[in-house]
Amino acid sequence: MEAENFEINAGGGIKLFCTSWNPDDQPKAVLFIVHGLGEHTGRYEEMAEIFTQKQLAVFGYDHRGHGRSGGKRGHASSIDQLLEDLELALMKCRSLHIGIPLFLYGHSMGGQVAATYLNSVKSKEISGAIISSAWFGLVSPPPSWQIALIKKLAHVAPSVTLSNKLDPAFISSVPEEVERYKQDDLVHDRISFALFKSLFFNGLYLKDHAQPARMPMLVCHGDQDKITSIEASRQYKEGLGEKAEFKIWEGAFHESHNDHDKKRVMNYYADWVLGKLSE
Repeated sequence: MEAENFEINAGGGIKLFCTSWNPDDQPKAVLFIVHGLGEHTGRYEEMAEIFTQKQLAVFGYDHRGHGRSGGKRGHASSIDQLLEDLELALMKCRSLHIGIPLFLYGHSMGGQVAATYLNSVKSKEISGAIISSAWFGLVSPPPSWQIALIKKLAHVAPSVTLSNKLDPAFISSVPEEVERYKQDDLVHDRISFALFKSLFFNGLYLKDHAQPARMPMLVCHGDQDKITSIEASRQYKEGLGEKAEFKIWEGAFHESHNDHDKKRVMNYYADWVLGKLSE
């Protein structure tokens, strides 16, 4: 597996960090990763190893305010700004992999970003999508008074950040994976008032207003997820119609791809992509 790093220019003078992992032979398709809140694309290197062994390329980028990308940690002005960054990263990915099928993989916050993109952009360049443990709804959402306060603060102090209150123990049922997450210097626990407000309400909207899928989609969720709601993912999938599948990972916490059965999970995703190529 060969890895290349890039930087692309985004709005507000922000530079987005990108990584492309390539198999030894010409790839059959490329998986485009949209990572979750507080993390970064480097945490998907093991997934990239499995995909490249099956002659699939993998491309990912760090959201603004995340990982090696620029910007205040945990801040974006809105979901729209994240969508603009996504489109720029997709342009870079397409330039590297001209003429081969492209599949989206969005996890958690990244699942919401990817789902929003598919819901609003009638792209003919996306061959399929995997939506993993997406933020459509939270298992333990803030009380209504706190949501009302955040809405006000998002107007007067949009870029002020606070802890996202994510308990690392909820990431995976495997203690070693939790410790790896906690020791990762590029992982942070910040989210701004503006970003939380945008993601919270956009997730609820998507859950109830999913458009019928125009390409194959796999919506998946760990049944022990204590962060994002499996029922919200189930409701989102129902709105997608016949082209979507729903996959439950039994016993898995929020990051099914970093849980007790992670090799099977990641191989399942790679084989799903390969299967769609042959249909």
